[in-house]
Amino acid sequence: MDTVKKKVWKVPLFCVVAGWVAFRVVIFLTSRFAIVTLANGSVSANNSRVLIIYTATFFAALLIGGLLVFRNMTKKELFLSASIIVVFQVAMIFIQWAFHLTTGWAAIFFLYIYQISEWSTIVPQLLYRLNDNIWVGAVVNAFIPYIFILFGKKTA
Repeated sequence: MDTVKKKVWKVPLFCVVAGWVAFRVVIFLTSRFAIVTLANGSVSANNSRVLIIYTATFFAALLIGGLLVFRNMTKKELFLSASIIVVFQVAMIFIQWAFHLTTGWAAIFFLYIYQISEWSTIVPQLLYRLNDNIWVGAVVNAFIPYIFILFGKKTA
């Protein structure tokens, strides 16, 4: 039972650490490789380069998590573990949506909370390009940790 308690927190802990690292990596790489000066002297981000950075960050986190961190876990253990972070993220999205907490101190609070999913931000960014509803991308992004189930073993 003690090993189950340790394993159940693996995906949430990984998402928190990966999100924290990804946030800093994206800022660093974007500032180095995606910021461009336009002809009129203004500064902007090259969207293609930003998407490449987010894609690389996503696949790096996916491979590190799937092939190194979660390789000894079963699909059931990964499902239970991922469900913790998924439920938390869905709850945060619902709270933000229901109470319209999108500006001021609340926006800053949720900016820090959503760092846990920074490693998978490419998904909502691509969805937003298809559909202008930001909430659709946020909800889909909340379920991304379930992707680690693909890397689980069938049985213990």
